[in-house]
Amino acid sequence: MNWIFILISSLLSGLLGVGISTWYHHRNEIRRAKLQVLQQLFGNRHDLLGQLFTEAINQVFIVFHDSEDVLSAKGIPRIYFGWSEDHRPHKLKTLGFIQSNVQRS
Repeated sequence: MNWIFILISSLLSGLLGVGISTWYHHRNEIRRAKLQVLQQLFGNRHDLLGQLFTEAINQVFIVFHDSEDVLSAKGIPRIYFGWSEDHRPHKLKTLGFIQSNVQRS
């Protein structure tokens, strides 16, 4: 009878360990992708029309799909078109929304 408990507990502990490590790895990969996009945005923030900055902005829609703060009207859409209503760049404000979202995840 004891061997049944040992067998069941061994199987459950193995499955639990695999589940926890898979969840942790998935969460870590999402965070890594967000940080990589953030690094590319901040690294190229002085060249709004450059290729690397444009690639990073295009990646934001996929990487930050779960963040309303980043994808809202005060976030990416304004920087995606490059200028505010008074025709002045506002890239740092938008990058702040993305940075705060990465810190929360």
